[in-house]
Amino acid sequence: MTLKDYYSILHIPSSASMEEVKKAFRKLALLYHPDKNPDTRFANAKFAEIQEAYAVLGDRKKRTEYNDSRYFQSAGVSQQPLAGSAEDILGETFKLRNKVAGMDPFRIDRDQLFFDVSRILSDHNIHLLSDSSFTDTHKKIIHYLTESFQHLSFDHAKEMVGKLQKVHPEETVSQIELNEFLFHARVQHYWNRYQFLIALIVSVFVCLFIYLSSR
Repeated sequence: MTLKDYYSILHIPSSASMEEVKKAFRKLALLYHPDKNPDTRFANAKFAEIQEAYAVLGDRKKRTEYNDSRYFQSAGVSQQPLAGSAEDILGETFKLRNKVAGMDPFRIDRDQLFFDVSRILSDHNIHLLSDSSFTDTHKKIIHYLTESFQHLSFDHAKEMVGKLQKVHPEETVSQIELNEFLFHARVQHYWNRYQFLIALIVSVFVCLFIYLSSR
């Protein structure tokens, strides 16, 4: 069954943020609302289509599931065989790390990256890593993955770090690396979110200082 392209329906790229999804829905819902269109049949159909797209893309869990299905359909790929060892997982991790390193950080499809990381950190792979003895292979997997995590949204990065923290939690060095990454990711997240406000507050204080100094 061919999936509907919900991104095209809402006229947004697959990398759109949740806020951009919401804005696109509101704009189109207002435009195609049946009460504002003389052709009621067309408006009803279009409005229903827009609502259907938003019901999926506006929900994080449903959007992730949709993106997974969309990826497999568009790429024409089948499920890969399960990893049999930590070395198999390291191989996939290394490929992803090199793939991400070669991308323009401003043009990365973050939903696709989240899908790729989620596939590597599947429940099967987490159990496999947890049940095997902790080695340098585990350390490399954690290190390579954190390099890819930095391009995820903070919420997705936090979720993936949580999965890795379940792998041999007694290994202090690896836990420290994951906690440090999460700390810096959180700082960067709030800086990106509030930098304009911080800059505005600083500017106000500078202007106030200059004004008071000149009196």
